Amino acid sequence: MSLRASLAVASIPAIIAVAPGCDAQAASITPPTRPFLLVANQRTGVATLVEVASGRVSHLEIGLNPHEVAVSPDARIAALTIPSEGFRGGSRKVVVVDLATARIARTIDLAGYRNPHGVAFLSDSVALVGTLAGTSAVYVDVRNGRVLRAVEGLPENPYIVKLAATGRAYVSSPHTSKVT
Repeated sequence: MSLRASLAVASIPAIIAVAPGCDAQAASITPPTRPFLLVANQRTGVATLVEVASGRVSHLEIGLNPHEVAVSPDARIAALTIPSEGFRGGSRKVVVVDLATARIARTIDLAGYRNPHGVAFLSDSVALVGTLAGTSAVYVDVRNGRVLRAVEGLPENPYIVKLAATGRAYVSSPHTSKVT
């Protein structure tokens, strides 16, 4: 497992966002104490919340296959990208989790932008999402559930999104070995 800033990638299909705050269990969902980890479990369709201090683990059923995850700077919400729905490829969804209640707040349809993958918050409410199909990344208002605008003309298949301390966003395109 490699850890980079606030994101770790496991060898199994799971992405972990490190941030202060949340917890969930199918039977009893309670918000966690800070700090916590939020893991997107792609194969099981579950988001796993781990309280770092207590080690308490709980699960939030997403019902879809989350792939990448990011937590907002204020640690109030998380966004999980859904690049496919089971064996049906071509999803256009981002699931938003309210971390204060540890429940799904909304599911956002990205309309014409398919296969969302990388996600990074630019502010407490706006995230940049890389979309593996096409040449676009999209700015999404995750609190209000809508696409704000797209960044067109990126190299084919924009995938992982990372933010630099300078405020710049970088998007990788693995099929072309380019970073924009």
